[in-house]
Amino acid sequence: MNGSRLTPRTGHTLSDIWEVYRTERLLNPSTVQSYEQIIRRFQKEFGDLPLRAIERKHLFHWRSEVLDRASPTTWNTYRRTFRALWRYALQLGWVTHDPLDRVGAAPPGDRRKKTVNQDLLKRVLAVLSDDEQPKLQPRWFWRLVILTLYYTGMRRRQLVSLRWQDIDWERGAILLTMEGSKTRREWEVPLAPELAAELRVLWQATAERVGHRRFGRRQVFDLGLHRGNTHYKPGELTREQVNGFFRRLSDYMDEPISPHRLRHTCATEIARRPNPNVRALQQLLGHTSLSMTMEYVQPDLDQMSDMVSRLPRPE
Repeated sequence: MNGSRLTPRTGHTLSDIWEVYRTERLLNPSTVQSYEQIIRRFQKEFGDLPLRAIERKHLFHWRSEVLDRASPTTWNTYRRTFRALWRYALQLGWVTHDPLDRVGAAPPGDRRKKTVNQDLLKRVLAVLSDDEQPKLQPRWFWRLVILTLYYTGMRRRQLVSLRWQDIDWERGAILLTMEGSKTRREWEVPLAPELAAELRVLWQATAERVGHRRFGRRQVFDLGLHRGNTHYKPGELTREQVNGFFRRLSDYMDEPISPHRLRHTCATEIARRPNPNVRALQQLLGHTSLSMTMEYVQPDLDQMSDMVSRLPRPE
């Protein structure tokens, strides 16, 4: 290699362009993981073809395969990933055209956001508050994780990135830092009084284990520190551990629940209030586009029934 670029040749593969792209671009770990998963899925279908051998027929076939088992949004994510790599390959002179030019995106549709209804949420919190419940340990820890996701609307990666120094107790604010941001931004969200009281308990438990010295850089949800007599090993909470817990919780409740559904629930509950402040909701969710936030602002059935009931009678 010359610097970070491979020596020019005609047989550059998808793996080659990814190696250069990953080296030369400043990508966060979650983006790297996403790109690598998508590349592996393509290679599983077609092998590690030279870029110049990848034609529209391959991509049309792959699009059909993806849409048979996944949503249009999934295909569109795959397509954006490939376009970024191909544009880079074009800049390097490794290819002469982009085969995706005529392989379009899939219409995303307008599905309702998947949320957690209040009945399920109450039952989940009751299970995690039950001292007789031997499963889903440490229950108190995971209960607080759920409350944090619900009251803040933060993403899973932001939860894992959260440090004690990011919580401003006096101002009642939580800083969601760039390290956990999908869009490489940081912003503040309010610290609800109900959540603040619960987090104080976790803060005290952390202080008792590590001492009352400064521990601002310590992870808030340090599962290794609070694992108790569970199978978890020492070390910080990971996204994979969060995923694993929510899989077990969904199986136990026999209903789906996930960090993203809790984020949708937070946004949907706020948006269904009369005359919601859409700009404030956009800031809470960290959306770069107001149109993304507007997807949550949909009247529920009761609101629509009320509007219909006010129609003048035609007779």
